[in-house]
Amino acid sequence: MLRAVRQIDTVIDEAIARCFNSYTQGRLQELKKLQSQLRLTNQELTRLVRANKDNLSHLAHELKTPLTSIIGYADLFLRQQRQQPELLNAMASPTLNANAPQVKLAQILFGFSKF
Repeated sequence: MLRAVRQIDTVIDEAIARCFNSYTQGRLQELKKLQSQLRLTNQELTRLVRANKDNLSHLAHELKTPLTSIIGYADLFLRQQRQQPELLNAMASPTLNANAPQVKLAQILFGFSKF
């Protein structure tokens, strides 16, 4: 009788071990799939961040080029205005104003493009 109980215990232990091994193998496969998906998602996010930085850099360049010309011409105009006060135009001063919305936007974009 004791021998039969031991055999039953051994069979039950083997069945539990097989079930545990099967369960852990299934979980490991699921984890490997999730890891692969996470790796792909991370790569895609890295690509999107890089593309976003490139886009901001291009946008900043596209804005900086004409703004630099505009500010340069406005500065030239103001210098001429100082020499010839009759050339004064009320629109020239706000162009060079550091608080102008266009200048603030350009400063923000130039800051982003450095990243």
